[in-house]
Amino acid sequence: MPKPSSRSRPPAVKARFLPSPGRPRRDPLEGWQPAVVLVAFAALVALVAVPRPVEPDEALPDPRVDRRELARVTSADDALAAAAEQERLDIDVRELGSAYRAYGRADRAGQAEDLGGARRRLADVAGRALKVGEIEVAKLRAFEQRSLLRELRRWEATGEETDELVELGGSLLHMLGRNGWLVEPPVAPRRHIRMDDAALRVVFKKRWGQITGLEGGPIAVTLDEERVLAGFLLRHPPSQVAAAADGPTGTPGASKPAGPDAELDAVEQRRLALVEGYRLKKVDELSRVDPAYPAALARGMLAYRMGRFPLAVEQLRRHLEAAPDGRFALRATNYLRAALERAGED
Repeated sequence: MPKPSSRSRPPAVKARFLPSPGRPRRDPLEGWQPAVVLVAFAALVALVAVPRPVEPDEALPDPRVDRRELARVTSADDALAAAAEQERLDIDVRELGSAYRAYGRADRAGQAEDLGGARRRLADVAGRALKVGEIEVAKLRAFEQRSLLRELRRWEATGEETDELVELGGSLLHMLGRNGWLVEPPVAPRRHIRMDDAALRVVFKKRWGQITGLEGGPIAVTLDEERVLAGFLLRHPPSQVAAAADGPTGTPGASKPAGPDAELDAVEQRRLALVEGYRLKKVDELSRVDPAYPAALARGMLAYRMGRFPLAVEQLRRHLEAAPDGRFALRATNYLRAALERAGED
């Protein structure tokens, strides 16, 4: 039987590596990019998730504001202001409004005698207004609050301090300026107030309550309003706090810093201590009304920045004991490792 010729033998081995008709040739390295991305991502996750010493130079945790509840309070205030505008308030309630405006004029003028008289008049009329009803008093406050916000926005647009702004805000505009919460050209292209309407509403309510002595019931400041203002103050401490560091440093009889650089360092350290000390005070105040705020974590961060490392260790451990699986757990662990290292250096 004749052997088949080499020409008729099927090229089995070669056919295994030939592409099928119409199919493009596949590169053996094709698809390596996604694999590299996955490996890099896994390495990044491991880097972030594994605790390591990190200095707490980030912003403090913001209070968790319930925006829906805050919107409800804002809507209620707006409705009360509209009602005050449409209805004629009781004469005793309107007398309270007049006395409050007189206080604002005296406050802005800085005349102590007039200010004392305005306070006595307010004390006299506040009780009578309250007897009319808390809701009626709340309408008056809401109306004056809305009017003040309007005048503040007008000041931003024109720079004019109107009589209405003086009566309703007193020295409020100057207080905002002293604290560094006003921005004007040439620092910025336009004049504006750092506080948004939510924070300004709370500032007005607190000021109104302190001046009139009426702070409870329907006109009480809510928890979420407290959170709004506290969050602003933690992010923007008054500039006059830091400015106090430019005064005399050290204790009487102590040796002066050697050279201008050392003196500058001493001033910067004092400024840091004052600013973080102010924040620490605000954290303590917030924790008394808002138990949900991670106060121990914030205190630990501030203590570290102030160089009080043993206290930082104590507070960060307290936070982790209370919330070992909380949303700040890894962050607190990283800070704690850094604080332990620095505490060991002392």
